[in-house]
Amino acid sequence: MRLHIRLLRAGALCLFLCLCALYAGGWVSAVVAQPAGEATALQPSLEESPFIDVGSGDRNYSAIHHLWSLGIISGHPVNGGLYEFRPSDEVMRAQFAKMIVKSLKVPVSTSDECPFLDVEPMPGEDPLYPDKYVAAAAKWDIVRGFSAIRFGPWEPVNRAQIVTMVIRALHNWSGITLDEPTSDSDYYKEGIFAGFKDPFHGLNMQIAEYNGLLNSIWLDHDGRWDPWLPASRAEVAQILDNCLQFLD
Repeated sequence: MRLHIRLLRAGALCLFLCLCALYAGGWVSAVVAQPAGEATALQPSLEESPFIDVGSGDRNYSAIHHLWSLGIISGHPVNGGLYEFRPSDEVMRAQFAKMIVKSLKVPVSTSDECPFLDVEPMPGEDPLYPDKYVAAAAKWDIVRGFSAIRFGPWEPVNRAQIVTMVIRALHNWSGITLDEPTSDSDYYKEGIFAGFKDPFHGLNMQIAEYNGLLNSIWLDHDGRWDPWLPASRAEVAQILDNCLQFLD
């Protein structure tokens, strides 16, 4: 059975249904409709997570902690040597280029030449960021620019773009082609994006949902997952963590 996203309504039984979806046979994970901010954040210990704003009871905690443990994501330093992940913050295009390159272990070095004139080196602990990561991702057609010379490194990435870039990365770098839902499959009866007809991202969103790349993504307030909204750090962490299952 393929893993799909199951819609669950927000309300008094949301937490109970979420746990059921995680452990019940046949469905490994699920999208749960719950208004942002409704979940109560648990104060994590440093053994659980390095982030003071992401506890073990929070949404997408496992994905965030896993990617941190692999050195794929980091946080923002705050007072006292602690860090915040800021899960609801938007992800910029340059940031995502680094995250996807590190997730798939795409080679990146100081010799990589970035084709985009608006991506410049930045002082910091990582001498490869952002230009070399963008260069490596562009080399494998994981990311593309708005033109041959403009990348827009500090513009937010929307959800549909994230999905398309992850699928490109799996195919172009890892040689993994995800299955497309067949016309007679049950997916087209129950899939959230079965009717999403965007000519550029539509099929990629359907492939992502059909193959489980969107498992454990939380719905918006209106019970949908709007593909044109900026992707949050927590959402990107979850999708990248889902992506890693295909690399094992």
